[in-house]
Amino acid sequence: MSEAILLSIATSLATFVLHEVGLLGIGAGAARFAGGGGRMVVLAVAIGILLLHLLEIGIYTGAIALATDALHLGRLVGDVDGSNLELLYFSAEAYTSLGFGDIIPTGQMRLLVSFEPLNGLILLGWSASFLHLEVARYWR
Repeated sequence: MSEAILLSIATSLATFVLHEVGLLGIGAGAARFAGGGGRMVVLAVAIGILLLHLLEIGIYTGAIALATDALHLGRLVGDVDGSNLELLYFSAEAYTSLGFGDIIPTGQMRLLVSFEPLNGLILLGWSASFLHLEVARYWR
């Protein structure tokens, strides 16, 4: 169980740090190109945030693959064939707390998968707040 706890914490911390660094970079880029038109800057900020979330989903995808293949903390059951694209789909589903239920984690890996929606909700909320500030700053 300690491996699952450590992996869950490490993955959450990695995505938090990536999110902070990513938003700082997106904000700096927006300030640099603000003279080119406010709406285009806001669009670029939104695209940057989307890419940032895709990277974070990718980190969780890697952690799920590590948990299943290398650490043997559990597996995914249900409508699953084990492809990397399917792991990405499952991770995106968990990150956004959509939860279709067609793929279900088993074993200790459930802990990691339960951290992902909590983490995703925090990061999505952080992004929404950041986007709101950028809209107020550049979209007049």
